[in-house]
Amino acid sequence: MKTCVLIAHLLLFFSAAISQRIIRDISFNEDQFTANANVRCVAIQNDQKILFFGDCSFYNGKYLPYGGRLLRDGTIDGDFAAPALNGRVDAIAIQPWDQKIIIGGSFTTINGLSRRGIARLNTDGSLDITFDPGTGISGSSGGDLRIWSIAIKDAMIPAKRRIIAGGQFQQFNGFNTGTDGGLVQLLENGSRDALYNPKVEQGPVYKIYLDRNNKLLIGGEFWYIGGAFKLRIARLNEDGTLDTGFSSGTGFAGPSASVTAIAVTADDKVLIGGYFQQFNGITRRGLAKLNTDGSPDISFNAGAGFQNGGSVYDYATEVRSILAMADGSAIIAGNFTRYNGMACNNIVMLRNNGTVATDSTFDAGFNEWVMDVKLQDYLPGEKRIIVAGFFDSYQGQKQGAVMRLFAPVVLNKYFVKAKAVQQGNKVRVTWATDAVSKAADVFIERSTDGSRFDIVCHKTLVEFATSANGFVYHEPVPAADMLYYRVIIRDKETYQASSVTVLHLNTSVKVSVFPNPFVNKIIVRANSIKNGACTLELYDINGRLIKSKRCVASNENIEQVFNLPELPLGSFVLRITDDSGTLLWLGKLQRGS
Repeated sequence: MKTCVLIAHLLLFFSAAISQRIIRDISFNEDQFTANANVRCVAIQNDQKILFFGDCSFYNGKYLPYGGRLLRDGTIDGDFAAPALNGRVDAIAIQPWDQKIIIGGSFTTINGLSRRGIARLNTDGSLDITFDPGTGISGSSGGDLRIWSIAIKDAMIPAKRRIIAGGQFQQFNGFNTGTDGGLVQLLENGSRDALYNPKVEQGPVYKIYLDRNNKLLIGGEFWYIGGAFKLRIARLNEDGTLDTGFSSGTGFAGPSASVTAIAVTADDKVLIGGYFQQFNGITRRGLAKLNTDGSPDISFNAGAGFQNGGSVYDYATEVRSILAMADGSAIIAGNFTRYNGMACNNIVMLRNNGTVATDSTFDAGFNEWVMDVKLQDYLPGEKRIIVAGFFDSYQGQKQGAVMRLFAPVVLNKYFVKAKAVQQGNKVRVTWATDAVSKAADVFIERSTDGSRFDIVCHKTLVEFATSANGFVYHEPVPAADMLYYRVIIRDKETYQASSVTVLHLNTSVKVSVFPNPFVNKIIVRANSIKNGACTLELYDINGRLIKSKRCVASNENIEQVFNLPELPLGSFVLRITDDSGTLLWLGKLQRGS
């Protein structure tokens, strides 16, 4: 089985090769079937492991009735003991300071202990008994009681850390939170924050979202907040009072209208998705974009909006997840078959003006609902799209209700290339960019494992020295066998990263591979092979192993012909390791004619 580290290394060399057609990542869970039934929410940990929950039953043949955790390659994480729940999970949030996991839903017990609607798990999946919500959620009228959405507030300030939960309940630990709708703020120990007391009336809260100013956007089916008319959308100040600077007018309207998805864009505007026909009197079927003051952004026009089965009034037509991208575009997912007259099955990418990004297409899409979409930092500059829902196929290819797709854009127009080379006792990083603003912030980032990057230099673009090919940065050679560098530019318009460039510093072993491009064979030469042998592995663009060969050293030297006559034209990756598993060489090869 290929390890996640290996896949991560391979992807470095294909950042520019991903096509505009968004494809399924067949390396995810080794191309095996994933979850049965319904996955309703996913979350990505700092180590890029994937939490998934809902009312699913099996994952890759293993019984996981409500969810569990996956390694970053999509296989089951055996170190995570999935909790024994008696009801489904609809929301996940990860505490940034310790990676503990908050889950919300309709469950009432976990591992036999009472936890009504909300609980916290330790990082190994066990119940965190220090988080005690008391009697949790309840309702005098009964009904479908659950937590629908969770947000974490003030993660960087321990004294101000809070957990906010929205859903359908009337009381939390005996305290009246509103009529039909529920919103509550908790302290870190799970008790209710008595100073935070908005009353949500006449309908549930389906989605909450904290913006950059710690103000809370809430959406659902409610009509009033503390007696003020706020139809299905509102924004609250940090203390829970209504933000009167956010005026949504007559709000979202239409038969059984609801807001089920919220995201804030790179320019601080608000994308709202759900099931509705109008916003503030303007036709907006299923999707609207608001300015920061709550008024409609008229530059964003969804046209005919979303349809399902040919009808815009089909109750099943609904946007359930919005993933806002750094360039202003957004991935919209849910249950629909058309957007503004264009066929798109349950997922579509839109530009910042509401038009379809036809250069990044999901083609036939998914065969059933998509409930949640997240980005996984597979490598810096190498993001993947994690998708969860009720589906079992994408573009006609079978795989269950958790799937990974290739991100549509990895590189961007700002960067021509970035390259790192060793010059004596210095590392020289060069890059070219067409960024207009010379006052843009530039960050040089370095990693020793290709996964976790640290900022080693931060200056404005104009402060860097220039070279014949663009800009240059120098630093002393760090102690490592391999180094990974990337360059990030941030200005008022965008936040963009270069490709990752790899620098080999292992001077104890000298490896050469030639010719490149090759036709039907390559020659590998290596010396100082201390462990007696090395293994050659050739992979294709999707990370699949094409051919491998073990070579035994003679007097610590190897000269090996690797015959590859059957390969098609295109790009490949060669990986060379010794018998201890030490990486000796990793590079991109091109087969020419």
